[in-house]
Amino acid sequence: MPTSRETRIAEGTVSAIDFFSRLIGAIESGNWHYADDKLSQLGRTLGELDQQLTRTDQPASGQPVAAYVAEHSQHYRIGRALYGTPKERATEPEIRPEVAAHVLHHFGCDSGVPTSGFKTALMAAIAQADAPNREHLAKAFPDYVAAFNLAQTTSHGTAALQKLASRD
Repeated sequence: MPTSRETRIAEGTVSAIDFFSRLIGAIESGNWHYADDKLSQLGRTLGELDQQLTRTDQPASGQPVAAYVAEHSQHYRIGRALYGTPKERATEPEIRPEVAAHVLHHFGCDSGVPTSGFKTALMAAIAQADAPNREHLAKAFPDYVAAFNLAQTTSHGTAALQKLASRD
């Protein structure tokens, strides 16, 4: 069982991988506002991670941290580059056209379609969720989380969502 410090280091590392992956996607699509937002979040995350790494009041072992990072970072572009594709990606949920359109709207794409208050709040929660909480959200809303992951962690994500949305 990992210590609380090991857990914080592992979650911080996965969050840094997540935000850096999103930053790269935003740069590739030229979405500078989103890139700046992800850079700010990455900076805060790295600062918090630095605090955990320099602590001396609680022991921490590298093995449980590395195992957690390897397992949980594969959902993100950089994590896949480091650790390969997770086994569960073979069963990635199908993204419905209306979900693709809602997520596109969330990211400010012209081809997006606005949605209800609940779904808008859901997308805001997905956007802010760290890796473990995003996994919890994926259990209840797999297509929304899959659409977000596609948009945020691949260079072709927005184009793929636009193609899906046009099937509606």
